[in-house]
Amino acid sequence: HTVWHIAGPEDSPAAEVRRTTWEANLRTAGAPLPPALRGDWSPESVYALGSALAKDPLTAIFAANDQMALGVLRALDDAGRDVPVT
Repeated sequence: HTVWHIAGPEDSPAAEVRRTTWEANLRTAGAPLPPALRGDWSPESVYALGSALAKDPLTAIFAANDQMALGVLRALDDAGRDVPVT
């Protein structure tokens, strides 16, 4: 089990802080470290990423902002995945 990360743009300092913190926490927990997936802060930029992730078993997804979380949730819902939101 692991947590996938939908990260913001590489040129964003805020996105990089989120990504490096996510990475450090997974390493500390001894969890597998999947590649960070990148968006541009918009829901549209991550819809395809969410559609691809919907094909695999998932434990959790950490999105860098609310708009990208909405894009991923929409993609998972459109793929028929039941997503508990906490």
